[in-house]
Amino acid sequence: MDIRHIVMDFEASALHGGYPIEVGVAFTWQDWKITDEARLIRHDPWLDHGRWCSEAQDVHNLTKEDVRSGGQSIETVCDWLNGMLAGKTVYADHDKDKGWLCQLFDEAGKRPYFELLHVEKYINRASYVNESCLIDFTRGLESGRDIHRAGPDARRIARALAACVVA
Repeated sequence: MDIRHIVMDFEASALHGGYPIEVGVAFTWQDWKITDEARLIRHDPWLDHGRWCSEAQDVHNLTKEDVRSGGQSIETVCDWLNGMLAGKTVYADHDKDKGWLCQLFDEAGKRPYFELLHVEKYINRASYVNESCLIDFTRGLESGRDIHRAGPDARRIARALAACVVA
Protein backbone atom coordinates (compact mmCIF):
# COMPACT_ATOMS: atom_id res chain seq x y z
CA MET A 1 0.00 0.00 0.00
CA ASP A 2 1.24 3.50 -0.80
CA ILE A 3 2.32 5.99 1.83
CA ARG A 4 0.95 9.54 1.89
CA HIS A 5 3.55 10.91 4.30
CA ILE A 6 5.99 9.87 7.01
CA VAL A 7 6.68 11.81 10.20
CA MET A 8 9.60 11.40 12.61
CA ASP A 9 9.92 12.70 16.15
CA PHE A 10 12.73 12.49 18.68
CA GLU A 11 12.72 12.78 22.44
CA ALA A 12 15.95 13.82 24.13
CA SER A 13 17.65 13.74 27.51
CA ALA A 14 17.78 17.56 27.53
CA LEU A 15 16.94 20.29 25.05
CA HIS A 16 20.42 21.82 25.26
CA GLY A 17 23.49 19.64 25.43
CA GLY A 18 21.52 16.42 25.55
CA TYR A 19 21.25 13.40 23.30
CA PRO A 20 18.41 11.48 21.64
CA ILE A 21 16.77 8.85 23.85
CA GLU A 22 13.80 7.85 21.67
CA VAL A 23 12.78 8.07 18.02
CA GLY A 24 9.29 7.54 16.65
CA VAL A 25 8.07 7.21 13.08
CA ALA A 26 4.46 7.51 11.92
CA PHE A 27 3.15 6.49 8.51
CA THR A 28 -0.03 7.84 6.95
CA TRP A 29 -1.17 5.27 4.40
CA GLN A 30 -3.19 5.78 1.24
CA ASP A 31 -6.35 4.62 3.06
CA TRP A 32 -5.65 7.31 5.74
CA LYS A 33 -4.75 4.73 8.37
CA ILE A 34 -1.90 5.96 10.58
CA THR A 35 0.59 3.58 12.19
CA ASP A 36 3.57 4.37 14.36
CA GLU A 37 6.63 2.65 15.76
CA ALA A 38 9.25 3.84 18.22
CA ARG A 39 12.55 2.73 19.68
CA LEU A 40 14.35 3.76 22.84
CA ILE A 41 18.00 4.59 22.13
CA ARG A 42 20.57 3.12 24.51
CA HIS A 43 24.12 4.38 24.15
CA ASP A 44 26.05 3.81 27.36
CA PRO A 45 28.60 6.63 26.85
CA TRP A 46 25.71 9.10 26.57
CA LEU A 47 23.89 7.59 29.55
CA ASP A 48 27.07 7.48 31.66
CA HIS A 49 28.52 10.88 30.79
CA GLY A 50 25.92 12.90 28.86
CA ARG A 51 23.57 15.55 30.16
CA TRP A 52 20.35 14.23 31.69
CA CYS A 53 17.73 16.83 32.59
CA SER A 54 15.20 15.98 35.31
CA GLU A 55 12.57 18.11 33.53
CA ALA A 56 13.01 16.03 30.37
CA GLN A 57 12.69 12.89 32.47
CA ASP A 58 9.40 14.15 33.86
CA VAL A 59 8.08 15.23 30.44
CA HIS A 60 8.91 11.86 28.84
CA ASN A 61 8.17 9.77 31.92
CA LEU A 62 11.43 7.93 31.21
CA THR A 63 14.33 7.32 33.56
CA LYS A 64 17.90 6.53 32.59
CA GLU A 65 17.23 2.98 33.77
CA ASP A 66 14.19 2.73 31.47
CA VAL A 67 16.37 3.73 28.53
CA ARG A 68 19.24 1.50 29.62
CA SER A 69 17.04 -1.58 30.09
CA GLY A 70 14.59 -1.05 27.22
CA GLY A 71 16.74 0.72 24.68
CA GLN A 72 18.50 -0.60 21.62
CA SER A 73 22.03 0.24 20.53
CA ILE A 74 22.56 3.27 18.31
CA GLU A 75 23.71 0.98 15.49
CA THR A 76 20.55 -1.13 15.75
CA VAL A 77 18.32 1.97 15.77
CA CYS A 78 20.11 3.45 12.74
CA ASP A 79 19.79 0.15 10.85
CA TRP A 80 16.09 -0.03 11.77
CA LEU A 81 15.48 3.50 10.48
CA ASN A 82 17.45 2.93 7.27
CA GLY A 83 15.73 -0.39 6.61
CA MET A 84 12.31 1.15 7.00
CA LEU A 85 12.90 4.56 5.39
CA ALA A 86 15.58 4.09 2.70
CA GLY A 87 14.94 6.36 -0.29
CA LYS A 88 12.00 8.11 1.36
CA THR A 89 11.36 11.69 2.44
CA VAL A 90 10.43 12.04 6.10
CA TYR A 91 9.09 15.13 7.88
CA ALA A 92 9.61 16.52 11.38
CA ASP A 93 7.97 19.46 13.11
CA HIS A 94 11.08 20.84 14.81
CA ASP A 95 14.56 21.77 13.60
CA LYS A 96 16.05 19.98 16.61
CA ASP A 97 14.87 16.65 15.18
CA LYS A 98 17.39 16.99 12.34
CA GLY A 99 20.11 17.65 14.91
CA TRP A 100 19.14 14.58 16.95
CA LEU A 101 19.13 12.48 13.76
CA CYS A 102 22.62 13.70 12.80
CA GLN A 103 23.91 13.13 16.32
CA LEU A 104 22.55 9.57 16.33
CA PHE A 105 23.96 8.60 12.93
CA ASP A 106 27.30 10.38 13.46
CA GLU A 107 27.86 8.61 16.76
CA ALA A 108 27.04 5.26 15.11
CA GLY A 109 29.41 5.99 12.22
CA LYS A 110 26.56 5.61 9.74
CA ARG A 111 24.58 7.82 7.40
CA PRO A 112 20.82 7.99 6.90
CA TYR A 113 19.52 6.60 3.60
CA PHE A 114 16.50 8.90 3.78
CA GLU A 115 15.91 12.63 3.82
CA LEU A 116 14.51 14.43 6.87
CA LEU A 117 12.82 17.75 6.10
CA HIS A 118 10.90 20.23 8.20
CA VAL A 119 7.14 19.73 7.93
CA GLU A 120 6.87 23.22 6.40
CA LYS A 121 8.34 21.74 3.19
CA TYR A 122 5.41 19.30 3.03
CA ILE A 123 2.91 22.06 3.73
CA ASN A 124 4.49 24.38 1.13
CA ARG A 125 4.18 21.68 -1.56
CA ALA A 126 0.53 20.98 -0.74
CA SER A 127 -2.26 21.72 -3.17
CA TYR A 128 -4.52 22.81 -0.28
CA VAL A 129 -3.87 23.75 3.34
CA ASN A 130 -6.61 24.47 5.85
CA GLU A 131 -4.59 26.91 7.94
CA SER A 132 -7.19 27.35 10.68
CA CYS A 133 -7.25 23.57 11.03
CA LEU A 134 -3.47 23.48 11.43
CA ILE A 135 -3.54 26.31 13.98
CA ASP A 136 -6.25 24.58 16.01
CA PHE A 137 -4.44 21.27 15.84
CA THR A 138 -1.13 22.84 16.88
CA ARG A 139 -2.78 24.54 19.85
CA GLY A 140 -4.27 21.21 20.84
CA LEU A 141 -0.86 19.56 20.67
CA GLU A 142 0.73 22.24 22.81
CA SER A 143 -1.87 22.21 25.56
CA GLY A 144 -3.15 19.44 27.74
CA ARG A 145 -0.36 16.92 27.16
CA ASP A 146 1.80 15.97 30.08
CA ILE A 147 3.96 13.23 28.60
CA HIS A 148 5.84 13.43 25.32
CA ARG A 149 6.78 10.12 23.71
CA ALA A 150 8.20 9.83 20.21
CA GLY A 151 5.71 7.37 18.67
CA PRO A 152 2.52 9.09 19.84
CA ASP A 153 3.96 12.54 19.07
CA ALA A 154 4.84 11.45 15.51
CA ARG A 155 1.32 10.03 15.16
CA ARG A 156 -0.25 13.32 16.33
CA ILE A 157 1.77 15.29 13.77
CA ALA A 158 0.86 12.81 11.02
CA ARG A 159 -2.81 13.10 12.01
CA ALA A 160 -2.61 16.90 11.76
CA LEU A 161 -1.13 16.68 8.27
CA ALA A 162 -3.75 14.15 7.20
CA ALA A 163 -6.59 16.29 8.56
CA CYS A 164 -5.42 19.69 7.39
CA VAL A 165 -3.24 19.30 4.29
CA VAL A 166 -3.98 17.92 0.82
CA ALA A 167 -0.69 17.05 -0.88
